[in-house]
Amino acid sequence: MKRLKVLFMGQGKIGSAIHHVLKHGKGTKPIVDCWDVDASKMKKVCDLAKTVPEADVIFLCVPSWCIADVAKQIRPLLSAKTVLVSVSKGLDQKTSETIDVVLGKHFPRQPFVLLFGPMLADELLADHVGAASAASSNAPARKRIQELFRGSKLRIVPTTDVRGVAICGVLKNVYAIGLGIAKELKLGDNFNGWYMEQAFAEMGVIVKKFGGTYHILLEPAGIGDFIATGFSLFSKNVTYGRELVMSGEPASPSEGAVSIKPLSKRLGTSKKILPLFNKLERIVLHGAKPRIITES
Repeated sequence: MKRLKVLFMGQGKIGSAIHHVLKHGKGTKPIVDCWDVDASKMKKVCDLAKTVPEADVIFLCVPSWCIADVAKQIRPLLSAKTVLVSVSKGLDQKTSETIDVVLGKHFPRQPFVLLFGPMLADELLADHVGAASAASSNAPARKRIQELFRGSKLRIVPTTDVRGVAICGVLKNVYAIGLGIAKELKLGDNFNGWYMEQAFAEMGVIVKKFGGTYHILLEPAGIGDFIATGFSLFSKNVTYGRELVMSGEPASPSEGAVSIKPLSKRLGTSKKILPLFNKLERIVLHGAKPRIITES
């Protein structure tokens, strides 16, 4: 079998973790190159002018707000055969557009896959099993990613619900903040169970409003990623929620926190039937006491 050529754009934790998964899988090992804006993260400097045109798959492992900068560098070099894989989650701060729309604007002729699910970087680096929804409207692109991870620790579930996966990647981060608040307030497992049920119901409403299907919530990008993120010691969103309780001023923003404002704008009057989201918005954006999360 031909060895695929893979390029990782971004060598943060998730990029390094996926690279690790491919390196230690039982299938045919791809030929891997890596690039990062910080050259000190790489053993050797990657020549994009040579590597990009030859790549079968390019992983975009950069924050969603960096997609435009990356596109400027690689778009003129891309081959029509290259599949882009994004692990970036979030909403555009100005337009409230999901990451699939952002990718479509910057790479209008390129097949792309969203790879979202319970794949915490620290666990993948420790050789634990992970799972991901591989969402794309392009069947050959979905198949290529399935083949790439065959025999690895990352279980791939293909889907055509690109919009559903895109918004699930936002929502699991937003609602995980509430689980961080609950953890620091020591509200207990009964509250966690109630909170997750309510959050899952609200996620269903929002997914439908954005054009996704309810079924995607039952796949890795939905409930799988929400559980992994909401109860992980490594989650920046959980940490953000805990720090809201401890000091009222988290040390740094989280993906969920920065998504609340554009999500609120997009939801408009639909927010009136989303009580948990409204409380999180009041806490994160307007300084309300975190304990309001317990109010009925």
